[in-house]
Amino acid sequence: ERGDSPALTVRLPGAPADKVQRLPLGEITRISLASDRVQFLSALEPRRAEQMPVLGKGFPYRRDLCVSGDPLRLGGRLYRRGLGVHSRSVLEYDLGGRYRAMAAVIGLDDSAAGRGSVTFRVLADGKEIYQKDMEGTGAPEAISLPMDGVQALRLEVDYGSDGLDIGDRADWADARVIR
Repeated sequence: ERGDSPALTVRLPGAPADKVQRLPLGEITRISLASDRVQFLSALEPRRAEQMPVLGKGFPYRRDLCVSGDPLRLGGRLYRRGLGVHSRSVLEYDLGGRYRAMAAVIGLDDSAAGRGSVTFRVLADGKEIYQKDMEGTGAPEAISLPMDGVQALRLEVDYGSDGLDIGDRADWADARVIR
């Protein structure tokens, strides 16, 4: 039944031009577009992964979860994809010059409950191209950085202004590279 309510009309890839789907706008809660041009870093194996805690045992990075094992949550928003790390951590990926950009939403996970202090760094072929100091009470930040010709992408989370790793549950939410 077509009805007169507002709707989104879509044609799925590979479907004939006359085969469209009509989706009532009131039923749509989220739209996620997929593309072979986007590669989430959580789906890639880093060529290097290190954790260097101040005291005690390190916390290994987590794919699509906060380092605590909880869902990734920044500023009250839940993220399905991303990387959860604890300071001091290094994740390095071999990009092979195949991507034009890297993007993510960075911040201290909501599970840190306002604690923590970290420095996020992004290095492209050994050259620092981004740095941001963040406190547990700060807002998450969306970043988008050029990666044209970059062979090695390095993501670092270092101890912040307090020099400690207490509450340093840092997230690279929706971390991805784009062709």
